[in-house]
Amino acid sequence: WLEFDPRRAVESHADSWRALEHLHLECGTSDEFHLQFGLRRLVRRLKELEIPHHHEEHSAGHFKIDHRYIAVIPRLMESLTRA
Repeated sequence: WLEFDPRRAVESHADSWRALEHLHLECGTSDEFHLQFGLRRLVRRLKELEIPHHHEEHSAGHFKIDHRYIAVIPRLMESLTRA
């Protein structure tokens, strides 16, 4: 299962990650599954490997985050129009 862990997979697939048009990663600081800690480690590794990305943490948890669409969809649309 470790082969599919993003923190480890980024090592062997760094060129593919770099080729992405847009990489948006976000998590709530109150995530019920504590995903923010793993995401922070992944983001640290992305920076070390110089993989462009956008990282954002919001004050919510894992659920009821519909309000996040308002922030993310415009960036996604901008990325799609550039592609």
